Amino acid sequence: MRPIAVALAAVVLLAGCGRHETSVAAGRRTQTLHALVNRDPGSLDPHLAGGEIAQIINALFEGLVNLANDGATILPGVAEHWDISPDGKTYTFHLRAGARWSNGDPVTAPDFLGSFLRFLDPHLRSPFANDLFMIAGAQDYAEGRNPDPNSVGLRVADARTLVITLAHRCPYFLLRLSEREVRPVHLPSVDRFGGRQQRAAAWDRPGNLVSNGPFQLAEWRSGAVLVLTKNPHYWDAARVRLNAIHFHPIDDSATGERAYRAGQLHLSVVPVAKRAAYREQKSPDLHTVTGLGTRYLRLRTTQAPFTDPRVRRALSLAIDRERLVSNVLTGFGTPAHSLTAPGTGGYQPPNLFGFDPAAARELLAAAGFGGGTGFPSVELLLPNKDGETVAIAEALQQMWRQALGIEIKIVSNDGVVFLENLRSGNFQLSLNNWGYDINDPVDQYLLALSTYPSNQSGWSEAAYDRAFARSEEAATDAERRAAFDEMETLLAAGMPFVPLFHAAKTALVHPTVQGWRDNGLGNIDWRTLSLSAPE
Repeated sequence: MRPIAVALAAVVLLAGCGRHETSVAAGRRTQTLHALVNRDPGSLDPHLAGGEIAQIINALFEGLVNLANDGATILPGVAEHWDISPDGKTYTFHLRAGARWSNGDPVTAPDFLGSFLRFLDPHLRSPFANDLFMIAGAQDYAEGRNPDPNSVGLRVADARTLVITLAHRCPYFLLRLSEREVRPVHLPSVDRFGGRQQRAAAWDRPGNLVSNGPFQLAEWRSGAVLVLTKNPHYWDAARVRLNAIHFHPIDDSATGERAYRAGQLHLSVVPVAKRAAYREQKSPDLHTVTGLGTRYLRLRTTQAPFTDPRVRRALSLAIDRERLVSNVLTGFGTPAHSLTAPGTGGYQPPNLFGFDPAAARELLAAAGFGGGTGFPSVELLLPNKDGETVAIAEALQQMWRQALGIEIKIVSNDGVVFLENLRSGNFQLSLNNWGYDINDPVDQYLLALSTYPSNQSGWSEAAYDRAFARSEEAATDAERRAAFDEMETLLAAGMPFVPLFHAAKTALVHPTVQGWRDNGLGNIDWRTLSLSAPE
């Protein structure tokens, strides 16, 4: 157990032995909310930070638009309103006169222009740069083919007006602008502490970080706690009810749940082993919603035996997804018969991934491994040793053994090593989780694009790339859905990824938390939350 887990366990024990006021009780008096975050942030740079700390970034920084607590509704942010041209390619954003950074500086259109260009800068190497490739000239600039920043479709009309020109109609553009990675940064601060192309600079530390969201950074003790306090310069500060948020990094779900029960956390996670018990007890603290995301297998198609698509298809057909969800997830999820979760952005994908062990055996035999004979050594790489992750892997291992007569070895990495093995292609088969950032199918279909950094399967299919391009440039929703259908069909044929299930999002939410809304993205609009007054 890591030091943070040990330290928090000690806090829990002390809270249970003495008469000290719990954090939850004290929070009701002071409007201080205590929340679990599953890792200590390596950085608070929104252009580089991963999705694990999205809620911290959401509290610190605000983009042109906001996303409501339903995970779907676009709300005005720094932009008070905007205009869209009839062809859907030009967006004109009108910024609020009262928008301020936490140091009192005005938030201006040049701030957004400079921040977008930093996000796209090939020297910064943001892993999310492709999220703005729908902007005219953005891809060529980000990939170094055109170093002229004036070639990107970004223009400042005046201090409070930003014009963005797209390369093509993009129905999800406003959703993209609500994401954490395209939030603006305070450029004078960034420049003061190392420059805009610097990936590890001191500008995001306490005393240095200047933010424009409802909260500001007050304290950051690595491995212990990250404290945000209300930003008095925020344009909508009167609406913000919480005075502070304390984020506690805890990477062990059991420790997090114990801390919740001991009154140390308002928001926490539910260990796999306890989800069914919370459900059976009909606990009001348990919040469950169908998540927008896919748990899947990534196959390295350039390494034997997965160079043969028949082997890839055999592994998929041997998986009983209904049994996996019922027995391992105890019903907290839905079987995945498509790579994209049904209903994402209103799209209903075809069911193309099924369970057929007889067909799986025929395919494996045709590939030269009848009955599993001669099948080479294969490792299933896991990102951690979490109980659910290991249980899923063991269930898959048993299904492949029973249906195909093959033995797959399970190997666990820690998160950093796992990601490095994926990036370097040093794996055969891996278990992954892909959570969508927006409620639109594009977030899933990017994964298989040959140029997408997180593809990592080695699979490259020109027909798929063309279908993706058609989905981006479609003039109508019907044309876009047709391109989605084609991509699902190509994925089912090529099988670089094997969808397993769409997991339910579960959380423990203390009854004193007001304004909470469950949604498939897990999005939190911190402005809407408060804690009920003490009785």
